[in-house]
Amino acid sequence: IIRVIGSQGGDIFKFAGDAMIVLWPRPKKNENADTLRTLVQRAGQCAMQIKAQCQGFKIDLKGVKKSLNVKVGIGVGKISILHLGGLFNRLEYVP
Repeated sequence: IIRVIGSQGGDIFKFAGDAMIVLWPRPKKNENADTLRTLVQRAGQCAMQIKAQCQGFKIDLKGVKKSLNVKVGIGVGKISILHLGGLFNRLEYVP
């Protein structure tokens, strides 16, 4: 999953429980900037690749077979990132 995200230009922002928050940042204006539409298409393509890769994946938990279920949500818009000092010398970013 991490390789698929990287191949589509995404940056893993945070692991949150059993979820990931992934961003597709726009380059600075002086670079060849992808349009917002292109970034959303990359995020959608990434989601479809991940779902296809995980479809049919089964795990055995102490004799009980479970299927992996992947759900994806895509949001579009500006974000601001605030750096807060973290506990135990860990950094924490809050979108």
